[in-house]
Amino acid sequence: MSVYKTFAIAGTGGVLGAALRTAFSPSSPRILTRGNPPPEVGNETFHIVDYDQVPTLVEALDGIDVLVSCLSASAREAEKNLARAARIAKVKLFVPSGFGADLVELQKRAGGDSPHPGWSGKIALYDFIKNDAEVKGLPYLQIVSVLFASLVFKFPVGFNLEDKMTTIVGTGDEKIALTTQADTAAFLYKALTTLPPSELEYKTLRLSCSRRSWNELVSLYEAKTGNKLEKKFVSVEDALQRCRENTSGDKFVLGLVWGLLWIFGTGQGDVVDDNAKVGFEADEHAIDKVVDAL
Repeated sequence: MSVYKTFAIAGTGGVLGAALRTAFSPSSPRILTRGNPPPEVGNETFHIVDYDQVPTLVEALDGIDVLVSCLSASAREAEKNLARAARIAKVKLFVPSGFGADLVELQKRAGGDSPHPGWSGKIALYDFIKNDAEVKGLPYLQIVSVLFASLVFKFPVGFNLEDKMTTIVGTGDEKIALTTQADTAAFLYKALTTLPPSELEYKTLRLSCSRRSWNELVSLYEAKTGNKLEKKFVSVEDALQRCRENTSGDKFVLGLVWGLLWIFGTGQGDVVDDNAKVGFEADEHAIDKVVDAL
């Protein structure tokens, strides 16, 4: 049984952040915000903080059992300060904002480093939590949600719908775990409020709503729209190289997308989920709903 009763969430401006607020609303979460509080979605309290000032974060985390971060990849120092404050405030569990790919597996497959700065900050954060004397001993939990279904057909490289083309890394038959922001938030809340600390501290939990290959996604799109997509195949080696070459300026997002396609092409997107362990029933038709809305 869980021992966690009080929760704080940092970085609730995006879609996932909003989903976290909704999922955690039964426990009256404390929302950390830089400025004016957003409209309330339930039983929440708001604390205005300065992420550059650890003392303000420590004050905001007083009495908090679990801190969930949804800060952006660019907020490296802010998230380190969250970890510092959590350690001082004696927070029992920290959930960093590394939602998405399995960062440990990604680093291993890339030869020991991060192939793109979009992941470098997250990997560096975990290294910081594990090894830095300021925060060492702060329990943490990684959540792997792989790919949000709502983003599938928005990839600037993977699906070029305007030109009726799709780029496939690998064979296209590798399965990809598809999730939603709402299910990711609900899965995390269910895990935190039902599992004991021994199942959460220094662990990784993986979520999957449905598993589809890139070829299956193409077929879904073609069946729905009647538009035939030309398939362009790229090797996993070439995709990784393109990821490494596009890391700054207006090429940053392009490189990150190539990195995601490399993840899918190498099979890293096919995770063994922990749905049953958590006792969570995911939305198995998430991708079908996305296709229906096209």
